[in-house]
Amino acid sequence: MREDAVPRRTGLPGRPGQSVVASLIAVLVIAGSFTVYRVTSLPTAERWQTASYDPGDYRFIAEYFWGLPYDVRTYDMEPGWPVFLQTVPFRGIGLGTAHLLVGLAATGRWPLHAADLRITGQVFSAILKILLAGAEWLAFVAVRRRWGRAAALVALLCLAVPPSLWRLTDDLMTEPVLRIAFILLFALAVGLDGRRRSVVAGSAIVLLLIVCVQVKSQWVLAVPLLVPVLLLECHRRGVARRHLVTIGALAVLAPLSLLAVNWIGWRTVAMNPGVGIHLNIRHNGEVLASFCDGERVPGHAPAICDSARPTPRWWRIYVGPAARLAEYQALDRYALSWVRSHPRQSLADFVEGLGLASIWPRGTHMPPPESAVLDAIDGVVWLLLIAGLRRPDTRLPCALALVLWIVPATGNVISIYDTVRGGRYHLPMMGIAPAAASVVVLSVRRRRAPSLARFKPILTS
Repeated sequence: MREDAVPRRTGLPGRPGQSVVASLIAVLVIAGSFTVYRVTSLPTAERWQTASYDPGDYRFIAEYFWGLPYDVRTYDMEPGWPVFLQTVPFRGIGLGTAHLLVGLAATGRWPLHAADLRITGQVFSAILKILLAGAEWLAFVAVRRRWGRAAALVALLCLAVPPSLWRLTDDLMTEPVLRIAFILLFALAVGLDGRRRSVVAGSAIVLLLIVCVQVKSQWVLAVPLLVPVLLLECHRRGVARRHLVTIGALAVLAPLSLLAVNWIGWRTVAMNPGVGIHLNIRHNGEVLASFCDGERVPGHAPAICDSARPTPRWWRIYVGPAARLAEYQALDRYALSWVRSHPRQSLADFVEGLGLASIWPRGTHMPPPESAVLDAIDGVVWLLLIAGLRRPDTRLPCALALVLWIVPATGNVISIYDTVRGGRYHLPMMGIAPAAASVVVLSVRRRRAPSLARFKPILTS
């Protein structure tokens, strides 16, 4: 039988008008969520800035990689930090490159000066909001086609609430771009159905993972965790071997693209440049102190070990022109060996990171009753996601949701995660885990529901 002749799995049966009503409700949910945020928040122009902290870093590192000049008057960085960013690929180039392209399209030239940056910020923020709304709509459509209107509306509510998530789109940060990518990944994982759709959806999933890697390098860990499940599901759906090889080859491009960028721009092939600085902050300066004790040679001490030199307030390490790339690379190698030599501490940090994964952001001072209830709900979601791995129709969405919680937990071994449980680093994937868990529950109920087709012979006899 030809593939086109095979009946496709669709949502629950119903009148066409019911689908229209469901679509209207979905539009109202997305629009209502955005309206609530817009009414209760400051205008984007009062929040958007690209001069300092992470936003300035993303801008600067993209300008450096692409060989563009930069206007020092548009930055507010601590002394020595631009030199460090030119020495170490500490940030990904994806976000800054997108900012440059939006500015070029909006103003006709690279956004390097204050006037162009203002226009670029307005356009970029608007694009992020449109893409976020579009991603949520595509997730609704994908779930509705696969499991019906009820499951689709529940999944959409998980993704669209709370309205404060729109706040991400008012910053030049990695979080809004990653959130859009993660919701699209969820929609594609749900839409992996049939041979032809599996080839397209599988390739798109890998390409989105490559984008995530260029936006934030830690997501290279998602590739070996998710792609094997993707290939297994594609194979189960009858995808030809040549297509499986193509998807696997695309997956290899994720780490290779990261290495290529680091080599072209900074002449280093490190996968995690700057890990030593992150780990040193994670352990209150202990790593750098231990490194310098071992590296200190009379008259040849690394510049990063000279405590008399000025250091940035947050990073607490010298990053000026006297420090060379080789010193940072030596610190990175030492940091990784430090992690391996402290297995109990590393395991404890990883487990702590898993515990920080939550369906809802909460403060460290959340009252015990509310915290206990949320802990219980988080536990149920974990169990549902794990149970969903056993079923072919929910395996890939559940695997994706688990990966989105596991990768940040791995990062907790290296760097400070967040001072607020379920805070900044879990905002991009917020709602995806409960959406996948709800699909597991609703799809089970659908399977157990009696089909009218079973009673048709009786009714017509």
